[in-house]
Amino acid sequence: MNSGVPNTVANKRKQQFQKACKEHGLRLTPQKSTIFEALAETNTHPTAQELYTAIQKHFPTLSFATVYKNLTLFTKKGLVQELDFGEGFKRYDAHLNEHHHIYHTSTKTVEDVILPNNTHIPLPAELSHIPLKKIHITYVV
Repeated sequence: MNSGVPNTVANKRKQQFQKACKEHGLRLTPQKSTIFEALAETNTHPTAQELYTAIQKHFPTLSFATVYKNLTLFTKKGLVQELDFGEGFKRYDAHLNEHHHIYHTSTKTVEDVILPNNTHIPLPAELSHIPLKKIHITYVV
């Protein structure tokens, strides 16, 4: 899997993951570590199948069911982001800092979009009375 993530960033993500696992009472198994590391080292926003294929080369005994089950667990615990671009499957992202995405329909690729901290995102009037937890913008081109 094409990395694109500097080692310092991947290592920071791994440390945050290990800390979060302890906080959530999750046992840090070799399977969990391997799955998260593969995700933390890429910016490609892979699917469960793509992660499984990449991991199989180094961990042939790991099943697709284990990869999928752990990605679902990581998502529920807030350790990764699950993304849905209407492709019929989910993509995953270990980059948890505030950011948005651009989805390229022609190449089926996803990129991170980092907006400046002071960017004002206007809300429709219908949402003004609802306490939002997060705003995520997806640009589709």
